[in-house]
Amino acid sequence: MRAKRSCCLFCLSVLLAAGTSLAGAPAKQEVLLSAEGLFHSREWLPLREPRFERGYPWALKEGFLVNTAPEGTPYEQVRRMEKGMGLSIYGLKEPLPEQYEVSGVFRVDQAAAAGFVLNSGLRGDALADHYLVLLYHGGINLWKYTYTGEGRDHGVYMKLGWLSRPLKSDADYNLKITTRRNTRPERGLGYELSVWLDGEHVLGVTDAAPLPPGVLGIWLGEGYAGVRQVTIRK
Repeated sequence: MRAKRSCCLFCLSVLLAAGTSLAGAPAKQEVLLSAEGLFHSREWLPLREPRFERGYPWALKEGFLVNTAPEGTPYEQVRRMEKGMGLSIYGLKEPLPEQYEVSGVFRVDQAAAAGFVLNSGLRGDALADHYLVLLYHGGINLWKYTYTGEGRDHGVYMKLGWLSRPLKSDADYNLKITTRRNTRPERGLGYELSVWLDGEHVLGVTDAAPLPPGVLGIWLGEGYAGVRQVTIRK
């Protein structure tokens, strides 16, 4: 299946808006993390997909956090993720609220995928039910994974939406996702996920059977990929 997949001192900035907005709603908190900030933060923990026994660490390389595999590993093993080879997933310790915005600057090679795990439950250090938004050389895929404990994937992947668009390898792309509970019948009741690529709104879905709030994660695999910075607004 294609592309199944407290801020520390190294943060570029942490912007805390005080008081309330002009409309009277509470101000939002925005956290901007560099690759170095992510790497040194104790708020991000290594995770794995339930079908694999382990995950692989990320490393700092030329301003990016990149997934890794043991030295000498053939590229084809990383591309096929044999036994999870080269798949790096890191998640925040604390779950995010139901409504939030996350964006990141990603780079992928000719085969890799990179993006975000959203609203994930956890079974120990393994992902449980979650959404997965990944960009790769053919565009963007949005998946919903339901854990069952059965089958090769220990669960079921359902593709909720996609963007077909050629993307260049080793180029920077800004991937942004916003989430919210939709209560307007004309827009379809449920949980709305909207996806932007380099500032362009390219994908939006409403899940009528939404997952509860959960952990935010970063997913790098199926080749070599990297993330340069991440912004979280909640």
